Amino acid sequence: MHQLPLFAQLLLLVPFVSGQCSDSTVTNIDMSNRGITEIDELLFSNCNPQAISIDLSGNQITHINATSFASYDAGLSQKYISLFYQLKTLNLNDNQIKSINPDAFKYTTVLDTLNMRNNQLRSLESDVFEPIGDTLVTLVMSNNEIESIGESMFGTNLKRLRHVDLSYNKMTYMEAWPYIPPSIIKFDLSHNNVNEFTNRLNWTYNLQEPYHTFVDLRYNQFTIWDDQWLKRYQKPGGDFVGDFVTLQADITNNNWTCDCQMHYMASKIQKSFYRYAKSELSNVKCSNPPNLRGQRILTVDLNEFNCDVANCSFGCTCTNISETKILQVDCMNGNLIKLPMELPNIPNRTIMLDVSNNNIWKIDPRPYVDQLVKFNAANNKLVFIDQETVKNMTQSNLSMNISNNNLKFLPNSIQNIKYISISDNPFMCDCNMTWMKGWLELDSIVEPDKSITCKTKEGDVHKIIDVTESLLDCNYDTEIGLAVGFGILLILVVIGIVWAKRCPYETKVLVFKFFRIHPSDKYKIDDEVKSYDAYISFDDENIHIRQWVIRKLKKRLEEKKQELFIPVIHATLGDDRADQIVRSMENSKRVIIILSDKYDENEWSVFECQQAEMLNPNEGRIIFIKYHPEAEDMVQKEPWKSRVKDRKVLAIGEKSSEHQWFWDKLKYELPVK
Repeated sequence: MHQLPLFAQLLLLVPFVSGQCSDSTVTNIDMSNRGITEIDELLFSNCNPQAISIDLSGNQITHINATSFASYDAGLSQKYISLFYQLKTLNLNDNQIKSINPDAFKYTTVLDTLNMRNNQLRSLESDVFEPIGDTLVTLVMSNNEIESIGESMFGTNLKRLRHVDLSYNKMTYMEAWPYIPPSIIKFDLSHNNVNEFTNRLNWTYNLQEPYHTFVDLRYNQFTIWDDQWLKRYQKPGGDFVGDFVTLQADITNNNWTCDCQMHYMASKIQKSFYRYAKSELSNVKCSNPPNLRGQRILTVDLNEFNCDVANCSFGCTCTNISETKILQVDCMNGNLIKLPMELPNIPNRTIMLDVSNNNIWKIDPRPYVDQLVKFNAANNKLVFIDQETVKNMTQSNLSMNISNNNLKFLPNSIQNIKYISISDNPFMCDCNMTWMKGWLELDSIVEPDKSITCKTKEGDVHKIIDVTESLLDCNYDTEIGLAVGFGILLILVVIGIVWAKRCPYETKVLVFKFFRIHPSDKYKIDDEVKSYDAYISFDDENIHIRQWVIRKLKKRLEEKKQELFIPVIHATLGDDRADQIVRSMENSKRVIIILSDKYDENEWSVFECQQAEMLNPNEGRIIFIKYHPEAEDMVQKEPWKSRVKDRKVLAIGEKSSEHQWFWDKLKYELPVK
């Protein structure tokens, strides 16, 4: 047998990059897995121009050019003409294609199936499939790196397009593409990074259109639902949940968070005929929070669709409960000494506030009290409830719990609270609280509140429901009143004498107040010349005390011509703070120390107190003021018990009469002007 030369034999082993068609009659051309890197006219020499399919999969093609499927006519026309005028199927799977020229399919005008799975495309331009808009039926672009698509890519010009596969790409958004071409029946965008619906096309849902498209959005990056996504597709007054059911989008197998954002849609599905509609929407499951993981939104209790609210008050957690339209504020065991100043303002929400198990000592005005529907202040240290604050609690179904506190009296406006618990409080039997008898007899008051007791000044204990004005001797006969009236003057004189003996200090204060006569309480320091009448020491990190000192204490004393040194106002910047404290204190006739709950936690306050104790002369020079109720406990324990011994200790008090006594005593203790 005649043997071919070795060189010719080797050539047979090398695949041809040009003229791949060995049989010019074949209509299904297979050029797969041949190491082809470029598509051009030379590649298709000797190929059948009537070919209906070409398989170029498994090669190394990186680009599709404008003339990849065209031949230049050097004759009369002198222009490019189609190489395959009957080509219907083109397989470009498993290549390395990075780009497609906008005119790449200009010469494949009857193409109906285009497979480009597993390439390296990053984007698709809007008009790239325009030339085959009348014929394209199936488009497979899965397993690429596509992260953007031209807005008008899927337009009404794609008249026959039925199947689109964009799965396993890097898309992050979903436009209304599936609903614009008239014939699409499946649009696969699964296994991408889609996390939102957009509407840059300004597309509007039209119920009259026959939307038969199934949209696969499984295995994407959806987490938080947003009602606005689909409202963008609505006409005014539409129902986006109903629209979504008819749009047949499968959003299962995403990491959905079932919170207040999803409440409206879940509520709409559960409470209407939509729950019976044939839709994958009913199979959507929660991934978060952990307690709802794996549950279908169709079966989750609507009260569970809640959101934690940011910027909640210190020591509290806030939860937005969409089903009941309530802001739930939990401050229990929050180490609070007062009610939260403000709470998050969420429109159309009432408030459930729990401040139980804290150290709150009063209920005073707050901007949110008119929104309260439940208020739990049990197990605190309440001694005072502001009358007007209770009047402003206007929710008709409000329930309040103020049990286990230190309340001796209640404002009579509290009768307007529909549901209330007031047990375990040390109420005083007083003529001003006899109204409570009729209130406690109401059917809305239940045990144990009907059996609560009060104690008289003499120590007698009575059920409040049994306390009357006659029991407390609150009423007097006219004759007795007249008889007593004649002796009032004498009694007042006697009382004045007795009171002066039993309360000599208070008597001195009154004499000084009304007659400007200062008795013998004079101190050696008052004979010396000093720059200041008083040095004020307080916890300057407490904004409320700071405001009280500047707005009230300073104003009151300066009205009496007292010269004050207040560090936060008069201290000189740049000077050593410790030296300033020592100099200013030595140059003051008095040192006023304002005791608060955190006074001894402020290192400068402690330093000031220590310096005051070392002043010479020291007699009558230090005045203590108890600002917070906690200061009462504070001065009963060491080292404060020893510090306040034999010194003047004044308390501001809660009642207006106590306030006045405080100011009178303070002015008495300061240098006489």
